Amino acid sequence: MRNHFDFRLLLTGVLAVLAASACSASEPGAAQPATTGNSATIETSSSAPTSESSVAPGSPTAQLDPCSLLSPGELAEFNTFEFQPGHVPDYSGGSRPCSWNTPREAGNDGMAVLVAIRDSQSVDEVDLVDSPGATPVQTGTLNERRVAQAAAPGICLIALAVGDGARVDIGINGPGVPDDACPETTKIAEIVEPKLPEG
Repeated sequence: MRNHFDFRLLLTGVLAVLAASACSASEPGAAQPATTGNSATIETSSSAPTSESSVAPGSPTAQLDPCSLLSPGELAEFNTFEFQPGHVPDYSGGSRPCSWNTPREAGNDGMAVLVAIRDSQSVDEVDLVDSPGATPVQTGTLNERRVAQAAAPGICLIALAVGDGARVDIGINGPGVPDDACPETTKIAEIVEPKLPEG
């Protein structure tokens, strides 16, 4: 766990991961099954070419509100401190994000959860850029929905496909997050996934 906490840096870090998909590079890999939660099946994969993110009126995610996809009550099991209501951060990274943070008094036990809607980027475009210790992007399914997972120590991003060209990203970060953040991120993705359109 981390030993200092700055919410502004934390949110910037999570958003940088979510924005990184616009700069993804190919990373060849052989399929190696792994799991990150009760119903998520993940395997190593390679990233596909990228596209610019923008709100696409015909996108299956165009009508989604990121702040409606989670509530502080749904996040209660993930931290001993109560999460503040979701809010739209200043920096969007080319997505439509909403962030839930623990209060400042959480200190070293604090964390942030981010949900970011990408109306015109697919799960094939996920990547971590300039993240020390990042592992290759993995792909698989969660409740028959395509997913991609990108991780580095203390941060995890799970992207849920909505159709072929849109996705919803779930990310967590903060000193209260273990180095292997993906099991917790998977639990949050399992809350969000049933609320998404099939696309």
